[in-house]
Amino acid sequence: MTPTLEMLWEDADPQAVLRERHGLDGADEAADWAARTAAARWPLEDVRCERLVLSWSNGLAWLGTAQGQRLLKWSVDPALFARLQRASRVTAWLAERGVPVSPARSTDSGDRQVESHLPDGRPCSVGLQRVVAGDLLDVDDPTQVTAVGAALARLHLALADSPADLRTPADEAPTPLHDRVRGWLEPARAWLPAAAADHLTTRLDRLPAGGLAAQQVHGDVRAANVLVRDGEVAAFLDLEETRLDQPVAELARAAVLLGTRYRDWAPVSPGVQATFRAGYEQVRPLSDLEAAWWDVLVPWTTWAMVRPGAAPSWESAARALTGA
Repeated sequence: MTPTLEMLWEDADPQAVLRERHGLDGADEAADWAARTAAARWPLEDVRCERLVLSWSNGLAWLGTAQGQRLLKWSVDPALFARLQRASRVTAWLAERGVPVSPARSTDSGDRQVESHLPDGRPCSVGLQRVVAGDLLDVDDPTQVTAVGAALARLHLALADSPADLRTPADEAPTPLHDRVRGWLEPARAWLPAAAADHLTTRLDRLPAGGLAAQQVHGDVRAANVLVRDGEVAAFLDLEETRLDQPVAELARAAVLLGTRYRDWAPVSPGVQATFRAGYEQVRPLSDLEAAWWDVLVPWTTWAMVRPGAAPSWESAARALTGA
């Protein structure tokens, strides 16, 4: 039976994307390749592909096996291969410490991320995960929002203690927060309401330079990457974006983008953001400096979402935050 084939984010023809980016001629060939690759590298039996989803240079195949449902993920972008290797080790380390993630499964030889080849010979990086039961975060449920905030705090605390060989290289350290905001603000003055520019500038000027250390963070916390079951976080997904940043920077960005899914991007209310932060601070209270940065980063991140093609609700939310 031919599996379903769809795009995750993009408005594009999945058949064309499958052929042009992945060198696979249709869903049947892709399903056969995915099932054969999984069975050849992992201890699986009766492997069959049930669903295919494409996202940029990445592919996902939902597999039914005698051992249960599995998810095969692959990338054809060689620039991502080292990052995917590190992410596979990070998720395994986090899972051992009880952090809710979906760890990569080991192959027969003990590898968690392997390099393989697509039928046309192009290289790809492949990993296998167990399919985690749960639903995407519902931001209209305060219990879920609180639970995700608390789980993110525990994730940050765990990542702060991760071994050096699991961390993003120091040469990928983020631009200082002051420089990030000012670097965005200067060209944005051409279209940003004066009241919003003044609001951000005033609060930024009150903050001391430096003072916040960067550490490993998830990199892309939002509803699309959080599975919830029985009111608790079942798994943070897609740790491929793990990077160095200040925890409050991720917290603020996550608060703004918390409700975004695959093609449904809209802001959440200040009440949801406050509930999310309160859940986080149940586990990891913000310092006074982090709390001051929150007041800059939340409106800044919201204004950064005001771009051509964005929902009008983003500008409304940004104006409300800055009195513009």
